[in-house]
Amino acid sequence: MKEKNIILSIIIPVYNTGALLKETIESIRQVNFSYPYEVILINDGSTDQVTLKLLDTYRSEFKVLDKDNGGISSARNLGISQAEGKYILPFDGDDLMYKNHYDL
Repeated sequence: MKEKNIILSIIIPVYNTGALLKETIESIRQVNFSYPYEVILINDGSTDQVTLKLLDTYRSEFKVLDKDNGGISSARNLGISQAEGKYILPFDGDDLMYKNHYDL
C-alpha cells in the first residue's frame, strides 16, 4: 500500500517459502487496517522458482527488496532500514494474520 504517513511497516524476510508465502500475504490483505500500512518483502537470496515468481507478482503492490542470502536477521534489518512506518511489525513468510488482530 503506497500512502504517506504510514503507521505500520510489516517486515517479512523471505527465503524459499513460496509454498506458504501466498497464504501469508492473503492473510494480511484480509485485515481491515484503519490506518496506512506497508508490506516489505525481503528476498534473502531465494532459489526456488515458486518463491521468485510470487515475489515478482507482489512487486507492484508491495516493496520487494532483493539481497544475497545472509540470514533472517540481515534481511529483517534491511527491511527495517527501508521502512517508513511509525511502528514495525516483524513477520515471517509462514505467519498468518487474523482479521482485526492489529488495531492501534
